[in-house]
Amino acid sequence: MIITRYDTHPIPCGVGDQVIQLVADNVTELSLNSVPPSNLLYEVFRWALPTEVGVYLSRISEEPGKPVELLVAFDEVETEVVTGFVLYLPVATHPEACGVNYMCVRKSHRCRGIGHELMRALIGLYPHTELTCTIKKVPFYESAGMQVIDSHNTQIVMNTRSESTKGMMQILNVHA
Repeated sequence: MIITRYDTHPIPCGVGDQVIQLVADNVTELSLNSVPPSNLLYEVFRWALPTEVGVYLSRISEEPGKPVELLVAFDEVETEVVTGFVLYLPVATHPEACGVNYMCVRKSHRCRGIGHELMRALIGLYPHTELTCTIKKVPFYESAGMQVIDSHNTQIVMNTRSESTKGMMQILNVHA
């Protein structure tokens, strides 16, 4: 698999479109409340979540001091096909730290080590990585080197260290 980092250059349109489609196809897994298709608000989430991610993608390399970065895994055979991604925000005041916003692997490519490779690449760049996930995903992230440090509503807070960074992540204004 090929992993590409997008941090200082805009994302090619085809790559961004595939990432947004992955988000739309995995709304239940990616939404904070794990909204199932049977929920009356599912279609709202199916619109809102890809829109939010699209705004993040459009901001990559755009605003110094408000970094948004993306790691993308591509298929080894069909090298233009996105098989997974991790979208994250570095902590400006702590260059070793970042917070993961979204991570997803294409359903047809799961259980092939893509998620672990994305996490290994991310932790290699930012050894102090934090994210939240559902209880169901805790074993995966533990196997990637993270530990449970807290809980918040329906999410488990996980980190590569025993506590969160003291730095603050920039807030991205998605209304701008």
